[in-house]
Amino acid sequence: MAEPRDIVVVGGSAGAIESLSTLVSHLPAELDAAIFVTIHTLPIGDSL
Repeated sequence: MAEPRDIVVVGGSAGAIESLSTLVSHLPAELDAAIFVTIHTLPIGDSL
């Protein structure tokens, strides 16, 4: 069995960018975890 890994996974829509940025900026620098952030946007056009 593989070793366990610590990960932080967060996501949101294009309207959540500011909130996600605030959240990530407040994570401790010494956090020993992989961080995955995903943003849902429209498949066409410029929604950001």
